[in-house]
Amino acid sequence: MVYPALLAAIGDVANPTWRARSVGIYRLWRDGGFAVGALLSGLLADLYGIPSAIATVAALTAASGLVVAVRMRRNDHIIGWALALSPTRQHGMSPHERTTVSDQRIGSHDR
Repeated sequence: MVYPALLAAIGDVANPTWRARSVGIYRLWRDGGFAVGALLSGLLADLYGIPSAIATVAALTAASGLVVAVRMRRNDHIIGWALALSPTRQHGMSPHERTTVSDQRIGSHDR
């Protein structure tokens, strides 16, 4: 039940131009965490007992939640568009490219 909500959160915050990359990076770390986490939990349980393995998993989960709470902001994708549309970025664009990028930016805020 958590997986769709977390995946949607990544999609909501990511700029449309790098949304696919963001979801891919999220899935890489999440899926890698499943594999590495299972191996490390088993190793910790064998060496120090199940309670210490569970405590370690809880601490890592809490730490990752804190990192997300500090680093992930709802307006990150808006800031990305502002940088993409900065005057120095638009200087080398044709009028058609500027209009296309502006139209995409306006439509992305409604999603």
